[in-house]
Amino acid sequence: MPRALLSDLFSTLVPAGDSQRHAMSVAMSKALGVDPEAFVREFDAASYERFIGAYGDLPSTLQVIAGRCGVTPTDEQVQEATNLRRASSRKPLRAAPPATLSTLGAFKAAATATTTNSERQPPSACMSSKPPNTPPATRPGPAR
Repeated sequence: MPRALLSDLFSTLVPAGDSQRHAMSVAMSKALGVDPEAFVREFDAASYERFIGAYGDLPSTLQVIAGRCGVTPTDEQVQEATNLRRASSRKPLRAAPPATLSTLGAFKAAATATTTNSERQPPSACMSSKPPNTPPATRPGPAR
């Protein structure tokens, strides 16, 4: 039975907020030669499309957003903006709070234990008031 834990990363598991995101958008706009206000507006407006990969990879996405602002950046400008964004994205990962790391470690250990020991129950079974052998469809808790 496949299981997954989905969570937002930035501003949820690791510190990174609107001010950092805005500063990065401005820095990318300058690297691309785009008006910062226009770039931030277009970059934010395209958030859904960016999240689902509608424009492809990061360099392609930056080219699309710059184009919407009336600029055709050089390959070197796109590479500089890409490098800025990637470096900025890695920075919060190195500052993950200890509580986040220990929680993720516990989830990983639970997942490893449930895949290597068939007698163990998944973490969701620990929240049930019914015996562990109760079929999942009848366990109380969130709908599956």
